[in-house]
Amino acid sequence: MAFVIALLTGRCTYSLGDGGYDLSRFRENAELSSVPDELRGIVQTNGEAARAISAQNDGGDLRFVIIGDTISDNNGTFRTFLGEIAALDPRPSFIVHLGDRVVSPVVDYYGTYLRAISDPPCPILHVDGNHDVREEGERISRAFFGDKDFFFDRDDMRFVFMSNVHGDGDPGFSRKQLAWLEDKLKAPYPPRKFFFAHVPPKAPFKKINPGLYSLFTPRLENEGEFLDILARHNVVLAAFGHRHVHASVVHNGALMIITGGGGQRNFLEPAVDEPRFTKKNHYTLVDIPTSGPYEPFEGVLSCMGKGKEILSISSFFQASPFANGGDISVALRPYPASAGGPFRPGTPASTRLGSSSRTP
Repeated sequence: MAFVIALLTGRCTYSLGDGGYDLSRFRENAELSSVPDELRGIVQTNGEAARAISAQNDGGDLRFVIIGDTISDNNGTFRTFLGEIAALDPRPSFIVHLGDRVVSPVVDYYGTYLRAISDPPCPILHVDGNHDVREEGERISRAFFGDKDFFFDRDDMRFVFMSNVHGDGDPGFSRKQLAWLEDKLKAPYPPRKFFFAHVPPKAPFKKINPGLYSLFTPRLENEGEFLDILARHNVVLAAFGHRHVHASVVHNGALMIITGGGGQRNFLEPAVDEPRFTKKNHYTLVDIPTSGPYEPFEGVLSCMGKGKEILSISSFFQASPFANGGDISVALRPYPASAGGPFRPGTPASTRLGSSSRTP
């Protein structure tokens, strides 16, 4: 089954649009690892984007977008979503791209991707996907986006980004990476932590992997230790791509989502009867109203399809670390969709949300 899946997905081809930047020198020169002079500044590095976002610290509401696996013919689906994101009111502060933005030939597709994001609606932060680091992709990714494990702070929130893909090797996190992650999450301030990587862990998403489909999501290297770190440090939300679906669950007190519907084909993904699950093309919109350190931390998670269709919407809640006996597990529940579509962040529900228990 795994061989058949790999064979079929590997044979997927996409048409390539015209007008991309010429990156052929990365193919011709195996030593090239920096941006050619004439292409400097066409996109922000992760560091530049993070600094721009951190400079927005104002204690106000926060809105951001998570999208993954945007490979599509001529980048058509991704371009559509970028246009719709630009039209959101309020416009998001930033976009997180969870990886898989190119396919083979990587040099050519990277040129068209960079053209697509040369005038983005807001800063874009890039996580590496397994497709992105193949062929010349690792060198291109580092040249244009810089660090692959990084973090930044905004108000009372810390956002941590990591690569868990290793060329054609098994996905996961090295011991050195886990030590780095532990160090970034153990800091008492900022108290609210968010995490982003490409390949999801297997354990939290068992319900969307029926039978032989469990082979779609391999167990990560050092997966148990990774999940334990997220739980011990009370991570609010951990987001992943790789699977071309949307799914959201609470696992060991943390809200975990897969949001990989940015354009890549998913005919082999199983259609499962689970709440907040879809195979439709989508991105995820996160709205977080401002709150003080002694107040509950609340937010709204909206899975957005084409045409600003709300495919699912949920509210999430985390108690103040100074209240509720120290249990700050995240709770997740449905949220009534507004007929007006995307909206400003606000209190998610008229009835106070309870705290979830930690799941095994």
